[in-house]
Formats: sequence, C-alpha cells, structure tokens
Amino acid sequence: MERHLVAARSRIAWPACLAILLLAPVTQAARPYEDPGAAEDPAEYEQNLVVPVGTFKANHGSSITELPDKTMLCAWYAGAYECSPDSHIYSSRYDPVRKTWSAPAVLAGDRERADWRILTTKVVGNVALHVDDEGIVWAFYAAIPLGGWTAARVDYRTSKDGGLTWARPKTLIRMFSNMPRSAPVRIGPGKFAVPLYHNIGRKHGYTCTLTVAQGEILGRTYAAIPGEKHTQPAVVRFSDNELFAYLRDPTRQSMMFSRFDVAQGTWSAAERLQLPNPNAASDAVRTPDGKVLLVYNNDPKHRVPLSLAYSLNGRDFKKIWDFETTRGAAFSYPALTRASDGSYHLTYSHDRRSTIKHVRFSQQWLDEKIAAAAGQP
Repeated sequence: MERHLVAARSRIAWPACLAILLLAPVTQAARPYEDPGAAEDPAEYEQNLVVPVGTFKANHGSSITELPDKTMLCAWYAGAYECSPDSHIYSSRYDPVRKTWSAPAVLAGDRERADWRILTTKVVGNVALHVDDEGIVWAFYAAIPLGGWTAARVDYRTSKDGGLTWARPKTLIRMFSNMPRSAPVRIGPGKFAVPLYHNIGRKHGYTCTLTVAQGEILGRTYAAIPGEKHTQPAVVRFSDNELFAYLRDPTRQSMMFSRFDVAQGTWSAAERLQLPNPNAASDAVRTPDGKVLLVYNNDPKHRVPLSLAYSLNGRDFKKIWDFETTRGAAFSYPALTRASDGSYHLTYSHDRRSTIKHVRFSQQWLDEKIAAAAGQP
C-alpha cells in the first residue's frame, strides 16, 4: 500500500524541486562580502570552510557532533542542485590541532537500498548526527526513492568506528513526506529523541524517541507537536523534565515554540515568539549555566543576517552577535553543538550554499558578548 501511495504522489511531486528553484524570490546582487568575525581573537573565535568552494555546486542541510575521540564530525548533502540525482551525503572530520577538515567521504546515497525497501534511493537530503551512550554514531537523513521532497522518508546508518565505516542503511520512518533536520537529544540511558517533521498538508513537527543498544533500535515512541502549521523543530534539553522546540514558520510570521513534558511524553501547542522567521531553519543548545543559545535568521523575509541570541527562560531572547551580514547573499540551516572542552561549534550553508562554513567560539567569547549586550536595549 505504501508503494502505491508514494507512486500516486510522485506524479504530482516530481516537479517539486524544480518549482523551488523557479519560484525562489529574486534578490538584489550581493554587496562585497562582509566578515564580522575577521576582527575577533582567533584563539576565541575561529572560522573556516568544511569543504572548499567549488568542490560541489550546492551544499546544504549540515549537522555536526563530537566523536568519542574528541574530534568533530560534520555531515551534509551536496550535488548539482537541491534534489539533484547526483546528490550524496558527505562527512568530514575536523582536526582541532591542525584546524583543518578532512577530504569529504561519502556517507550515504549512490543508489543505495535500505533494508526491506524495494526501490533504491534516488536523492538524499537533510542529515542529523548523534552519538549515543555507547559511542555509536547515528546518521538520520532524508531519502527519496522517486519524485521530490513529498516522497521523502527517513533512513539511517550507524557507525561503530567514529564515522569511518557505516552499516547498511535502514528505514526509521517509511511513510512519505517525513524528514529530519536538527540533531537528536538525549533523554536518558540508551534513549534519545529524534526531531522530525511532516512536510505536506498539515505541516508539523514531532519527535521519535528511540531506545537503543549496540546500534539497534529496541523501542520507539512518537509525540506530535500540535497547533499552527510549522516544521523543522530544533530541540534542546532545558531541564530534566523539559525539552524546548524552536519551530520554522512556513507563513513567515515569526519563530514558533513548544515545550515537551518528558514525564508525560507530550508537546504543548505551538506558540509564537517575538523573533522573525523567514521560513528558515534554526538551531539551539543549552549552556552549562542554563541559558539557551539560538542561531537563527534575524529577518522576516531573508536568510541574512545569521544571528546568535540567548535566553534565560528559553522564550525571551536577546541578540548578541551576527555571524553573517552580507545583504543579497544567504546563510542558512545552522547546526550548533557544545563540545566537551566547553567550546561551541556551528556549521551552516554559506553564501547561497556554495560551501559549508564552520565557526568555533569559546565560552569566554560568549560570556563577553553576553556582558556587552547586557547594557543595550
């Protein structure tokens, strides 16, 4: 039955990716590139490119996580254009001593077939990385057997050697029009929640909480986020019994928010925050002293600037920094994580997806920016 549903949808869905390109708003030519981080202390604020410009024509949907050996692993999808049949998911490891990224290695794609799937994967998309309590790396990603994003399902691979080799792909969500975006969040021993979203009809986010051992899924539960239309939840653990989700707004009115009660296993209805959202993804992380850091596009229409804000309660935010400010360009789909040494690592699609950019900043740098913003309105 599932195959018939997907096949029926594909007659409508196949031009979806082309429509995205044709209907994208035309913007003015970009000004000369502005680099707000150029004047920062490189010991506290470092920036580099994960992959050289020109390696792939389009790079998007990145994720970053710390491996058991304390190196950083980044993954993203790349190809000639979004939804192109030559797209693959690539990974690269960051050497913190040499401050360099390894050559991209294929993680997924190349006409693979997930276990128990009849059709091979034609296109891959957003990827979300997670390292579980046993040090096993999980990579969840959008896999499209035919058509466009409306036919996407969620596949995954696992690695027991820090991302050097990967197990055969398996399917987490087999029904069409479901995708990952932000990284999973640990719930307890052997348990983590995977943020997902349904991207057609009544668009909405949800979580799939997995109980795992030795790279195998032992159990799963689902919790939908009710309320107004939204997608791409970025989930952060705010307290022992609370998860907060920051939601993309397809109507471009504002960023949205929901609270998850871990004990009850339910999300609150999505509500609006006093933050713009140009129908773009965001990401968030909690600091050791309980603040929430949010990376987002601070503009109601455009994916620039790409900004950093903080909140004491997870709802009321104050902007403290712009990573990117060049008007006419686009900087989007941030992925943010905190490493065990206390530093923060951010990756995002840079300058209209020409590459993936990486920024590392220290706790000292962050504290200084928060202090500087404290006296500003």
